Amino acid sequence: MAQAQTALAMRRAPDTLAVLSEALAKRFGPAEQLPAAPNAYLTIRQAAHYIGRTVSYIERVIKDKSLPAVKDRGWRIRKADLEKL
Repeated sequence: MAQAQTALAMRRAPDTLAVLSEALAKRFGPAEQLPAAPNAYLTIRQAAHYIGRTVSYIERVIKDKSLPAVKDRGWRIRKADLEKL
């Protein structure tokens, strides 16, 4: 009986994942594509996503000059500089 339930759950898993993925995309928007080049410049939001931190963390390290950034219609951070954090 347990094997039948496990098999049924495994068959439903892809459908559940698809529904969950679609719900997250509606709520948060599609995942952003990051540039592949190491010297590419990222926005604060992209930078936070890239290193798995919050936007406020990125803003704080820019403000205390621990992370070099360029002001160009918002802050831009080099991908290579993020890897040094």
